[in-house]
Amino acid sequence: MTGASRRETVIASAFACDLALAQVVSARAQFKTYPAQATILAGGERNDRVFLMIDGHARALAVSIDGRLVIVDDYHPGDLFGEASLTGTVTASEDVAARTKVEAGQFATAAFLGLIENYGAVALAVSRALTRRLTTTTRRMVEGATLSAQGRIHAELLRAARDGQGMTIQPSPVLSEFALRVQSTRETCSRAINALERSGVIQRDQTGLRVVRPDELESLIY
Repeated sequence: MTGASRRETVIASAFACDLALAQVVSARAQFKTYPAQATILAGGERNDRVFLMIDGHARALAVSIDGRLVIVDDYHPGDLFGEASLTGTVTASEDVAARTKVEAGQFATAAFLGLIENYGAVALAVSRALTRRLTTTTRRMVEGATLSAQGRIHAELLRAARDGQGMTIQPSPVLSEFALRVQSTRETCSRAINALERSGVIQRDQTGLRVVRPDELESLIY
């Protein structure tokens, strides 16, 4: 598959549109490749672009008031970020960095607004993406305010297992990254996961981490 056809295929999937519209969208973007660990969008700096992931994995990170890193979101092919510029917000609120080699399309804000105004499929996809992001952010805020560290760990494990196949998290979570996601420490996450494994609530194998007794894990959240 050529680079151009790969881009159009990802765009068509992201906006649930046909290839003809994907070609129109592609023509409005400038595509750039970033090496792993490169900063794609720097928090606190002016931003007048919307980004669409084509290949790779990127992550948004913020720093909490007490100086801890917090994972804001992960981006994979078909995901948008930087869309705050569409509302007139021109300062990026967090850093977005490439976790692997990344290819992303960059749209000038005015050009992307034109796509939204002229193509319902683009507008609907953006609306759905923003709704999902708001739901995720709200859930994390509520969990951070109402759950203990162990409760957040249990909730995230259950959510990740339900998103996987056969209640399995594949591959097994990297503890340092998992800790950032639940706003805890690597040691706390390690102890909680080991305790679940000893009690038979979860099982670890070569493919990943499987939740064997989801009802019991859910009861441990609160």
